[in-house]
Amino acid sequence: MPSYPVPLPLMVCGSTDDIIVEREVLQGWRPYLMEGDRYWECQQGQHFFRFFQPTLVAK
Repeated sequence: MPSYPVPLPLMVCGSTDDIIVEREVLQGWRPYLMEGDRYWECQQGQHFFRFFQPTLVAK
């Protein structure tokens, strides 16, 4: 999926140990983040970090 700015607040998150979405791809969103957007990398949890780390995702 191509990266580009969007007119709504954007949250980009992923896991540093994800074997499907590589960290470099996740970090490729950084240049497109605007004020109010969020970028977060979960340290563990692989591709399903939302399931394995729900408390961290909620914060």
